[in-house]
Amino acid sequence: MDSRGLTPWNITIAILLLYQALRMLYRLTLHPLAKFPGPKLAASTNMVMAYHDLWVGGNFVKTVPTLHDKYGPIVRIAPNLLHVRDIDAYDEINRIGSKFDREVIFYSSPFFTGSYTSMPQPQAKPRKDLFVSAFSRGSISKLEPLIRASIAKFIGLLRTAAKEHRLVDLSLGFRCLTADIAMEYSFQEPLGAMDALEFKFKLITALDEYASGGLYEKYFLSALTLFAKMLELLPPNIVEKLVPPISIIQYMRRECRQRILSLKSRFQNPPSPPTSKLTYPSVFDTALHPSAEKGQPVLTEDELTAEAMALLVGATDTTANTLAVGTWHLLNDARMRGKLEAELKAEMRHGDEAALPEQAVLESLPYLKSVIKESLRLSHGAPGRIPRVTPEGGAIVCGHAIPAGVRCSIPPPSSHSLLIVSRPSSATAPPSITSTRPPSPTRTSSAQNAGWARTPRS
Repeated sequence: MDSRGLTPWNITIAILLLYQALRMLYRLTLHPLAKFPGPKLAASTNMVMAYHDLWVGGNFVKTVPTLHDKYGPIVRIAPNLLHVRDIDAYDEINRIGSKFDREVIFYSSPFFTGSYTSMPQPQAKPRKDLFVSAFSRGSISKLEPLIRASIAKFIGLLRTAAKEHRLVDLSLGFRCLTADIAMEYSFQEPLGAMDALEFKFKLITALDEYASGGLYEKYFLSALTLFAKMLELLPPNIVEKLVPPISIIQYMRRECRQRILSLKSRFQNPPSPPTSKLTYPSVFDTALHPSAEKGQPVLTEDELTAEAMALLVGATDTTANTLAVGTWHLLNDARMRGKLEAELKAEMRHGDEAALPEQAVLESLPYLKSVIKESLRLSHGAPGRIPRVTPEGGAIVCGHAIPAGVRCSIPPPSSHSLLIVSRPSSATAPPSITSTRPPSPTRTSSAQNAGWARTPRS
């Protein structure tokens, strides 16, 4: 054997290859999840998911239903990740008070750290409690004037577009509407998203551009974290030229930080006499005035900025998506649309279509309530793997014992496909709003209608 081939570089490569081969063999034979069914290559390496997510357009989640059809309700889709398709397991894993905690790494981001959404549940709860009261029924009811004014403005913009025979991107329009409401409630300061030409508000379009590159964070978190710290040393205009996607994130963070600082300044130096006639508090009231007696944590500006960014993303896209999905189905079903219009027109004051009914009136309309529930059912949350970690002592899922520390996930699209799985005769029918389905308080209906309100978002 020629000793000249045994260079340090070749020896290093050989050792790495041997290590990788032994690790893959271990994962297939001795790993605690070796008994679970699934593709062998996916069980031995994370590169299968990375290939589909990063090179084939982020569509690994689209292959999962086929895997369940082949392997059953539990499929091993990565070395330490099980994917589950079962409605009872969905409730068990994602219910309030579940012992399945969020996977911290999955929710971590190198660009806006510090939000409670990226913390384990025990540490996250005190932070989350700072914002709970802002979303109580009583607090939201005080927002009715803001919501009504925003909707009236949105309808006016649509009427103007109709008169001018202009097409409207309702996906962008709904996001500008929800962003204006959510951000004004958060900071008591108008955002002005609906004022943007064709609803192309920079902060809203930035969310789309950020989402398109978000998958890279899940596979290269450490490298991107280091890279992000290096970019912080450069001026924003340089970052914009070198790395446009990261520049967008930095822009979002600067905007949120500025609004936090502005709100904080107004709290510390209120005008005298008060000039605001607002009837509602800010979402950040408690976070900016934590109670030491109640043991509430004091947040830094970085942490407040992270919470603001999480709120911007969560409050904008989710509600807007539900509105867009419901509107699409109604526009494609004249009978449903006509029935809903008739119910709403009957409640318009003096027959004036511009006079919106009061909130209490809208909540009492049965057909509107059914349409909203169906829209929520069809407009799921994040379409991807939302992993939870098996608690200490393990768990029983679908009759199988799963060891502690294993990641389990049921993304929202799978929860909706359960309806099709349980009724093979409708397997070829696409999801659609069921106009005749009455509201039902039963557990089965609640589980089958799992929409964003019951998806694992935190």
